[in-house]
Amino acid sequence: MAQAESHWYSIGEMASLFALTRQTLIYYNKIGLFCPAMVNDDGYRFYLPTQIPTLRLICLLKDLGIELKEIAEIIDSRNISALIDYLVARKAEIGRRIGQLDTQRELIDQRIRYYKSVERWRDVTDTPILKQYDERLVVAEGFPHFDVTREVLHPTLMRSMKKLRAVEDGVPVDGFGTMLTEVKDERGDEGQLVYRPAVTFTVVPAGVDSSKLSDVVMLPKGLYACMSYWGMPYRGYAAKRLMKWLNDHNFEPLGNAFDFCLLDTTSCNDIHQQDFCCIQVMVKF
Repeated sequence: MAQAESHWYSIGEMASLFALTRQTLIYYNKIGLFCPAMVNDDGYRFYLPTQIPTLRLICLLKDLGIELKEIAEIIDSRNISALIDYLVARKAEIGRRIGQLDTQRELIDQRIRYYKSVERWRDVTDTPILKQYDERLVVAEGFPHFDVTREVLHPTLMRSMKKLRAVEDGVPVDGFGTMLTEVKDERGDEGQLVYRPAVTFTVVPAGVDSSKLSDVVMLPKGLYACMSYWGMPYRGYAAKRLMKWLNDHNFEPLGNAFDFCLLDTTSCNDIHQQDFCCIQVMVKF
């Protein structure tokens, strides 16, 4: 509809002035934030030029991220000090959000590095190699017994992850796995030592305050014999093969073995129906 009089603006004209939609002004009217100066008998809304500064302030504050409820309070108060307080609070909120986004960006970077390392391990599947590692920390959760299956593995692992998630920035972006300890194989003729699953673990990512975590296990800095493979850690295949390779090459394993799950069943396909893992044990030579 054209202007009823030269000093009135229809809802479409007022919306056009501010690059808004008619629906936006209808909503502002509905919540009492910005109402037309007149509604005629046919239900058409009209605004006065003197209302333009109010809508201008509303649009500015909305562009600055102020919530509509707070904008209404600012408009009602007509108090510059109150407006400054709202803007200072908004700035502080943005600062906190930037900090959160910076942390998320770093976690994403860590996860990208993780997946790139997985690609490298896939290129050397079933091939033992030696690799130097810095000190690493993991959060452990013990299995209830040595008879480990998927049904035991997954809930035990989640209890390990729960410990990590209990602290600030405790996001499991650097993976998880199973720690294997040496036990005497009672089924063997000579009672030789073999590796058996003992605990699950979740890797503590960089930036997490490990002093606030419980059940932290340190993987010492040193040289590790490593082998990536498709399979499950409780099957024992990888541990046996890696131990044979160490023996054949006159390396002595030091301590526990750590079997990292690089890709779990969420990455299974028609070719591979098991996890993609990397078993590692520190060595002396």
